[in-house]
Amino acid sequence: MTLSTEKHRFPLWIDLLLLLGLEAFLLIYFDARYMLYDTVVTGGDTASWHNIAHHLSKVLLPNFRLTGWDMGNFCGYPNFNFYFLPPFLLAVIPSNLFGIPLTISLKWVIMSGIFLLPVATYSGLRNMGYRFPAPIIGSAGSLLFVFNEFYTMFGGNTLSTFAGEFCYMFTFALFILFIGTLYRGIETGAGMIKNGLLLGAIGLSHLFVFIPALMIMVFAFFRGKQIKYILGVGTIAFVCMAFWILPLMAYRHPYTTPVYMIWKDFDNLRYSLVGILIIVLAVGPRFALHVIKLKDSHPVYPFWVFILLIFSGSFAAAYLTGKYLALGEEIWLTGLAVSDYSKSPLGQMIGIKLDMWVIPISVVIAILVASNGIRAVFRNDIARFSRIFGAFCFSGMIFLCLLGFHWAIIKNLHDLPLKETLLNPGLMIGIHGMLSAGMFYYFGISRKFTHFLNSALENVSSQRFFLWLTVVFGCIVAYFSAHFLQVPDIRFLPPLGFALILLLLADTLNPFLAERRIVIRAAFGITACYLAVIVVIFGPQRASNWYRFNNKGYEMAAGYQEFQKANQYLRTVYEKEGLDPLNAPRVGYEKCDLYGRYGGDRAFESLQYFSGRQTLEGIHYASSISSRFMAFIQTEFSRDVKTPKPQILSKVNTEALPKHFDLYNLSQLVVATDTAKKALNRSKSFRKEAEFGQLSIYRYEQCDGRYVDIPKFRPVLYKGKNWVDDFFTWYKDADRTDVLLVPEQFVKDPEDRKIFAGVTDSVFELDYFRSNRIDGSGFQIDAHLDHDKIQFTTNKPGLPHLIKVSYFHNWKVKGAYGVYPVSPHLMMVIPRSKTVILEYGRSKWEVYGIFITVCGLLLLILYKRISAFSRKRLRGFEKIHLVWERSWISFERVSAQIKPVLLIIFLSISLILIISGLMLRNKPVRVYVAGYQAYILGVNSQKLKKNDQANAYFNRAINIMQPLLTDRYRYDHRDVINSLLITGSCLENLKEYDRAEDWYRTLLKEYPYSRYVGEGHVKIARIHRNRAIQRLGNGLKILNKGNVPEGRKNAFEGFQFIQESLNHYQSAIQEDAFSVWATYAQNDLKGLNEILERLKGQWGAVSNHADVVEKIEHLRKKLSEIQQLSV
Repeated sequence: MTLSTEKHRFPLWIDLLLLLGLEAFLLIYFDARYMLYDTVVTGGDTASWHNIAHHLSKVLLPNFRLTGWDMGNFCGYPNFNFYFLPPFLLAVIPSNLFGIPLTISLKWVIMSGIFLLPVATYSGLRNMGYRFPAPIIGSAGSLLFVFNEFYTMFGGNTLSTFAGEFCYMFTFALFILFIGTLYRGIETGAGMIKNGLLLGAIGLSHLFVFIPALMIMVFAFFRGKQIKYILGVGTIAFVCMAFWILPLMAYRHPYTTPVYMIWKDFDNLRYSLVGILIIVLAVGPRFALHVIKLKDSHPVYPFWVFILLIFSGSFAAAYLTGKYLALGEEIWLTGLAVSDYSKSPLGQMIGIKLDMWVIPISVVIAILVASNGIRAVFRNDIARFSRIFGAFCFSGMIFLCLLGFHWAIIKNLHDLPLKETLLNPGLMIGIHGMLSAGMFYYFGISRKFTHFLNSALENVSSQRFFLWLTVVFGCIVAYFSAHFLQVPDIRFLPPLGFALILLLLADTLNPFLAERRIVIRAAFGITACYLAVIVVIFGPQRASNWYRFNNKGYEMAAGYQEFQKANQYLRTVYEKEGLDPLNAPRVGYEKCDLYGRYGGDRAFESLQYFSGRQTLEGIHYASSISSRFMAFIQTEFSRDVKTPKPQILSKVNTEALPKHFDLYNLSQLVVATDTAKKALNRSKSFRKEAEFGQLSIYRYEQCDGRYVDIPKFRPVLYKGKNWVDDFFTWYKDADRTDVLLVPEQFVKDPEDRKIFAGVTDSVFELDYFRSNRIDGSGFQIDAHLDHDKIQFTTNKPGLPHLIKVSYFHNWKVKGAYGVYPVSPHLMMVIPRSKTVILEYGRSKWEVYGIFITVCGLLLLILYKRISAFSRKRLRGFEKIHLVWERSWISFERVSAQIKPVLLIIFLSISLILIISGLMLRNKPVRVYVAGYQAYILGVNSQKLKKNDQANAYFNRAINIMQPLLTDRYRYDHRDVINSLLITGSCLENLKEYDRAEDWYRTLLKEYPYSRYVGEGHVKIARIHRNRAIQRLGNGLKILNKGNVPEGRKNAFEGFQFIQESLNHYQSAIQEDAFSVWATYAQNDLKGLNEILERLKGQWGAVSNHADVVEKIEHLRKKLSEIQQLSV
């Protein structure tokens, strides 16, 4: 072995040892023994994943399906048609083949992304050509990233993984690997099949990571010449995904429920500028190196992009500094919180004045800094300026990291006085500020660093730099495009953040370390890994606890015995009637936050697994057409509102339950809160049938147990195009649900069309059709459900039959002309024979996709064999091959010519998406927050007796919210009602009571089902109460002045207002009995009773007004009757 070989292998040995050390640390930190517990994993969304994996293992794969129907949730839904399959297959296949308990294999797969990330990062960076120790430093950075606890839902870290985003974490690791392998493939032309398969696996495992991965392909197209290679990778990826992606694209609308979730904290300008500042600090040092290297060639675009970066960073830094001086620690307040400037380091008055000038001052500072950069460009001094700016960004990032490390370590001290001293902001900023200032001087000004800088420039790679910039830019575009995609924007932040980390740790440091002595480079790698491990040991507080809680499983939860007994009861309760659990009527469960003792809020989503029974909402909310309907009905019997979308859902409303339960064949409810139990106890339709600790099971007495039934009235053809949305509107009023609607475009057969009562384009005017009653006397049905088959025998062929299973395009029928969607989201057939069989088949897009995937993969398998044929055997194809190659050369020549135009188009579209997404995203939330803040400022001004200023704020709030209220029919969002209520409050403060009352009445008229009904009634009642008090007081004053007729007139007008007020208090208590506003109504009634008692005494002291006293006594009696209505 030569000396050079030993030197070459030494870094590999160091890398291997450090990687093994990082993986060993992960195994020790998380205690791998927990992953060997044969218990059902729980915690957050994770609590539902075993049920999903079990269905894949026991139902889908034995029927040779990767996607298929699951009766367990949502009245049935297409499982894995719209969710990510490979991670679950990795758990199920070893379990099925080798007998490993699925409980154990799933836990290892859930953790796989966390364990893979350091290795994938190292491999990706190695494939990109980064020299030792950059890849291992990147792996150390991945450890810090995966353990960050700044968020719990975005994906890509431990907390998100334990909360349920394990598919994201797994795919995230593949994504980092793909960046490296594709980069290497573009450079060498090798590995096209491998990269295509890897990209396909990323797409199948998580689409939100797939979108940033596509941006790497965009980079490859615009920066490279391997167009054939890029198209090959893309084609192979499409072949892998075709069986899944084609049906998804074809049926996403209207058969799914997109979860449009825009993280409201980031609508705050301060938070957005923090993100911009972090991007500038991370990109700045590397961009400075890029500009310095190009200083002699004078290209235009890097310099001006650099100036834009400088302006953005300077503005963000100045703005955030100014805001901190104005607000102090309240700079991080967001949402509805409004600062009062009391925490300003400069004092409240100076803080208020400074806040008014923060933006102008920040703009001036940014212009001054950017103008220095422009001057440096024209004076040919850009290298010195870039070095200073890069050093400032690098030292600024180090400063933030030091503050983070300091806080992460010191916060765990038990000595409170010492802890408070060391966490003093002044001390922290002073110590780490001095260290950062020293680093800035060395990197930005000192001549000693000049030699290292010049030598580092030789190792600067623009290709890799632009790749990372493409990832960052692509994630920003995707983030703002989430509004149009109707997906959560937060999913695109982890790839952005990690790209910035690798840009800083690998791409920026690599040039400076590449030529250093091997010992120094090894020291850097070892130090980076050591520091990462130290930070993880002392920093994260929740990761270890969440991991242990999840992997202990349901079986070790405090309330498992109660949970198990309840499920066993539900499994066996219908055995006497000869029904297996799947064919027994469905079970509903209350959505509340009391299920932690049973394994988490989502424990009862897995009723199918634990009890065999069908239930309502499940984990795959976005995969079902029925999700909104499930959320609505669950709020009718749940104390808490728990849904991923902030829709306007139902109040606790047991009166509506019978009609909705009849639609779904629901016979039992599992509830836990006192509120739900009280509501059901008051209903004649329900009785408590069993109790298991905190859990109570109620029986719906009128359930007939039929999954197939004949409706009361002939169904009606509906002409509306947005039939799913319209059916949701129809569903909100239970009194409408006896007239069923079928989208007209689905019913083609003339014989079936004759069955319908008529055609309508409205979901409101249905009374006319109730004259078409169906004679169901003597109706007999024998139905049986399997996950992929529904069979029934009826004695009423020719009449419409409602099948209480959700509609999807794949259901095919024998014994009828078609399967039709029917309101709310169920299926209807019109039997033409006594026996009808529905089978869950494959849609045409599934067939097309499977054909493409199977044929494509077969061709890939045969590829090497075909390419191994001798030239002699392929001689007949030489001309074809020659024509093919010439065609490719022509195509590449043309594409090279139009690339600049395509780049301009691409950047223009991206800019339009960013700007329009920024302006349009999350409108109800943004409008409500802005309006509410103006309202609070008005209230605060009013308290200070600044009435003119207060009125200006109230009018401002009204003007902010008015456009949203005008377009309120476009938004099914709670903040529409919140804006309506705040508008009413503003009008009350402006003493425009009639206009305020009009808005409250609008609420009651348009949202009578909502949890805001009680508030609307109480608000109106208070307006009338205050008017009454005013009139009655005026009446006494006028009476005492001798004007008896006018005094009595005022009194009786006041009595009318009191009567109206009492009516609304009564409505609040009766219509929204379980809301806090019913309690407020009772409290108001006590106060009103005292007022009436006082008035009775005052009027009784005046002679000849017995009728007034009698009226007051009558009102008090009415008030007393209302008080008896309390829950």
